[in-house]
Amino acid sequence: TPAPSPTPTAAVPWVRTTRTPTPTLTPRPTRTPTPTPTPLPADAPLDLAPLIALYNATDGTYWENNENWLSDKPLNEWFGVTTNDDGRVTEIDLRRNRLSGHIPTELSQLEGLQRLVLSWGRLSGEIPTEIGLLSNLTHLELHENRLTGPLPVQLGLLPNLIHLDLHGNRLSGEIPSSLVSSTTLDHLNLSDNRFSGGIPREFAVDSQLETLDLSDNRLTFEIPYEIERLRHLEHLRLSQNHITGEIPPSIGKLEVLRELELQHNRLTGEIPNELSDLRQLHTLHLDDNDLIGTVPQSLTSLDALQWLGIVDNKFSGCVPRALREIEYSNVEYANIGICGEPPRADVVLPDYIEMAIGDAALPSQVIASQWGVQWLADFMDKIGWPKPINKITVYVDDFDGLVRAWSNEQLGCDLDCARADLQWIGGTAARGSTFNRLFQISAFGLDEQVNVVAHEIIHAIQYDLVDRLRLSETHQDPEWWIEGVATLVADIAVADGSGESLDEARRRLARTAQGNYVSLSTLEEERGPCAHHCGAAAVDLLAMQVGLRKLTEFYTERTDGETWQETFERVFNISVPDFYELFDEHHRNGYPLRELPILGDTNWPAR
Repeated sequence: TPAPSPTPTAAVPWVRTTRTPTPTLTPRPTRTPTPTPTPLPADAPLDLAPLIALYNATDGTYWENNENWLSDKPLNEWFGVTTNDDGRVTEIDLRRNRLSGHIPTELSQLEGLQRLVLSWGRLSGEIPTEIGLLSNLTHLELHENRLTGPLPVQLGLLPNLIHLDLHGNRLSGEIPSSLVSSTTLDHLNLSDNRFSGGIPREFAVDSQLETLDLSDNRLTFEIPYEIERLRHLEHLRLSQNHITGEIPPSIGKLEVLRELELQHNRLTGEIPNELSDLRQLHTLHLDDNDLIGTVPQSLTSLDALQWLGIVDNKFSGCVPRALREIEYSNVEYANIGICGEPPRADVVLPDYIEMAIGDAALPSQVIASQWGVQWLADFMDKIGWPKPINKITVYVDDFDGLVRAWSNEQLGCDLDCARADLQWIGGTAARGSTFNRLFQISAFGLDEQVNVVAHEIIHAIQYDLVDRLRLSETHQDPEWWIEGVATLVADIAVADGSGESLDEARRRLARTAQGNYVSLSTLEEERGPCAHHCGAAAVDLLAMQVGLRKLTEFYTERTDGETWQETFERVFNISVPDFYELFDEHHRNGYPLRELPILGDTNWPAR
């Protein structure tokens, strides 16, 4: 029996379908007939056909929101569509709407289209060259998809294009010169792709570029001196490529530059003194290159500088002391000392912690990890935290090395690394051993690495305490407790070791929890950022009453067969529902802080 013909799904009154007659006289297998759209009548909206093509090409049935699409509603009532007074489509914004499939060439028929935003989806295939026919297009955003192939030259020839964002795809080939020679573009982001080759030198004298982001590609070039033509440039990001040669002094002529990111390349030579002419510079990342010479004293005149990364180079001499005072500076982890100060003493690891260094671990990673270990160990001694019986191994390497270690079953835990800007990602600990998975996205973030190492060691000790009592089968502790204890203890330990105020570290955690609040009952099983920060705020509330040392009794005083709720109530003298209610009130009051004692009182005040 032949398969039944599908019924048309489109509800647009102008779209009619005809069915191919079902064959009955042939013994060959029959195929399900495909509905064939008839030509649109004269009264159909001019831009209807390309919108229908977009819906069909990107699996519109499965979009997150397809409200009114393929209906008889006016086009400007279709989700994500904007029209002008003449009914012509001027904007399509379907970001984060689960688009898949490909970009149809029919979009080139949208003569009035000014903004096309199809980002954060699963689109694949190449960018149609026909997009270059959209002469009124000002914004094209296709980032965070799975697009492949070369970048159409025609995009750089669009006469009104000012914003082009294609980051986070799989685009390859060379970057067309038509893009860098454009006189209309003010934002060009091609980062996190697979572009190779050089960068064209044809920068337009009257360029309007404010952002140029080519980071995280496979580009091989020397930074051209012609870059000085980009007089409006505020953000220059070329990190994580294979850039060689010296930093051209002409960069110092970019008077409004605020961000200069050149880390993770193969740059040589010295830091040019001309960088001190960048009076508005806010961020300077030069980490992980082959730069030599001394760190210029002239950089101390950059009053706007708040982020500075210089580690993992081949500098000599010492770092000017004033650069250490920059709010977010990693000069502490450089392989040279601070001018006028004695060199740091070598870190001596406690006997229950060993450190394994991977082949690709950067010196700054190792230094940061060592300080994380020592500051936590010192703090544990201060508050009487129990030491693990099993030896803890902290494994430091780059992402590829960690994947290899994991694939060789050296880690003993699942690989759950995520990419994030300006921070280091830590992995999980298991059975009294921690292999700290550190994936560097930006060279800055060494302070975060210190915290991550301390955090993972606390997890290892948690598992170790559980194993001592053979409670693994019944140990089903809530996520907010597991992550909250590790986050709070690690953060205040690092604050204590680095000279930061413990209360300031606690306030920072409270601010994060305030902005990402989730109830503790939800966080019993749910992972995520708030399991760390909301959990830390909850553990902080508990510790303010019972003391830091008392927290460990949750493990050491536990008996087999006892639920975590029963242990919680017996050790801390408050029921879980009452504590949850108390924490909700604590949240509503804005997380007020009291002294954080080592030893506290389990007699809770009347409420």
